[in-house]
Amino acid sequence: MRFSSIYGVDFSGARLAGRTTWVARLDPGRSGHVLTDLARLEDVCGNAEREAALPWLVGMIRASAEALWALDFPFGSPVTSSAPGATTATERGSSACGGPRRWEGPSTSAG
Repeated sequence: MRFSSIYGVDFSGARLAGRTTWVARLDPGRSGHVLTDLARLEDVCGNAEREAALPWLVGMIRASAEALWALDFPFGSPVTSSAPGATTATERGSSACGGPRRWEGPSTSAG
């Protein structure tokens, strides 16, 4: 499959996610792909706040056609999804996804 564009997103879930999330666009050129756009999410959506910037990014992804998206984001839960008063990673994770679980099987069977 050929893609008309390739997008790369250096993602941040911070409160001002639009200020720290970058979106790059590569388009086909004569001898490979060419960087045709690089912008902070805040600059293209007009708002740095996470509640506005991230839905705008989702809309941008949904509206794209024949595009490949590469997203660089952390796999941790944001602090805002934590239980009130949580002080440890275990406590924070417990409210977000039912808590961490210990893997009991052999290491070769985990994936």
